[in-house]
Amino acid sequence: MSFLVATLQSGRACVDSLRLNMTPVQCFGLRNGSIEVDSVMGGTAPFYYSIDGQTFSTNPVFDRLWTGNYKISVRDASGCVSSWDVNVTQPEPFEIILSISDSVVFAGEKVSAQVRVFPDTTLIGKVSWRSPMPIETTGELSCLIRPTQSTTLAVEISNPQGCIARDQKYIHVDETSIFFPNAIKPGSSQNAWFTGFGGDGVASIGRLQIFSRTGAVIFDRENFEPNAPLLGWSGRWSGRYVQTGTYTWIAEIVLLDGFRIVRHGTVDVVY
Repeated sequence: MSFLVATLQSGRACVDSLRLNMTPVQCFGLRNGSIEVDSVMGGTAPFYYSIDGQTFSTNPVFDRLWTGNYKISVRDASGCVSSWDVNVTQPEPFEIILSISDSVVFAGEKVSAQVRVFPDTTLIGKVSWRSPMPIETTGELSCLIRPTQSTTLAVEISNPQGCIARDQKYIHVDETSIFFPNAIKPGSSQNAWFTGFGGDGVASIGRLQIFSRTGAVIFDRENFEPNAPLLGWSGRWSGRYVQTGTYTWIAEIVLLDGFRIVRHGTVDVVY
């Protein structure tokens, strides 16, 4: 961007105008803008240039600039200094958001992915999907993946100006069997308790909540062992057995690798 800046000087002759070339920052947040003094009008050569008003040199180019306002000063051979304000601009932030249909799946289960670009008027240059698992592109900004093991799906998009935006999502493949009964019979010799049962990959049950038919929490326990019925729900609420019916539950399971998954469902209470 080339433009002329001018000022009026009183008294002795000084530099009265400049032709400047301003190069905006290429991408939001970078430091690659520049200001170049292309030509000087008025004053007496040689000329010296400064961007801080203190350090002058014969170099008319100031590069590696952040976006912002700068004061360009020119001193001529007589020692007269003239200054102009110059604004180095930058484009809007170029960002993307990657969303996936599910972050916890069984091996081979389909996961669909979609990217949103901001601003939505941005022209798309190149789209690159990355994962150790095979990826099937279904559109310019969408794909399918069927992971057989836990993986990270990443996407990188460039625009015509060379700006790059990235995002990624972790997909956990559940290789551990986790079971919650669908019915209990409180007070019986078998199936009297409701809790979670899991294989070797389950470290603990981070939280188990049971809800009444009106949504009230009737059982809530945190951080306890799986496969231990007596640590689960006995079918009681406030010291009494609940009525026959269907009750909603939600559980957070902690795996040995520290990953947490959420399961939910219903359990029938029968007598």
